[in-house]
Amino acid sequence: MDDCIFCKILKKEIPSMRIYENEGAVAMLDVKPLAPGHSIVIPKSHIALVEDMKDKEMEHVFSAVRTVLQKVKNSDIKPHGFTIGINDGKAAHQFVPHVHVHIIPRFEKDGGGSVHTIVSNPPSMDLKTAFDMINKAEKEEEKAAVDKKNEEAPTHTASATAHRPETLEEKRRRLERQLGL
Repeated sequence: MDDCIFCKILKKEIPSMRIYENEGAVAMLDVKPLAPGHSIVIPKSHIALVEDMKDKEMEHVFSAVRTVLQKVKNSDIKPHGFTIGINDGKAAHQFVPHVHVHIIPRFEKDGGGSVHTIVSNPPSMDLKTAFDMINKAEKEEEKAAVDKKNEEAPTHTASATAHRPETLEEKRRRLERQLGL
């Protein structure tokens, strides 16, 4: 993406202090560090949100996260621990729409908190309700996948009609079934 600062860094149009690189990810020091050694890892492809990452991209990024964590841990910075985080989406204050993983070295009495201090918005629902809501969406996705697979399965009609295009009426009925209407 032309106006993405991380894409410009990847193209070396903007300088950075790269500390690690693999086939699909680059790690660099954060230009506004919260602690000594604060680094970020970005995928080499422009990907805005974690949910849009392919498995291989995820593998490259998190392999780089582990390597950078080890490099910083074994450096003269000598952190006592790490906070690893991703701001994913506008509501999470993701200011650059390109996935990036923060690796923040932590020190005893550094004044920082745990990830549990980031948000204070306890749910009004109980855990069972949240659990059911999440699993309901998953079950609906699974049902839609099964329905799609069944629709794509060969039918026992004559071969001339088995390969004909779907009519608008058939498509409407199929979509209504998928949506549970």
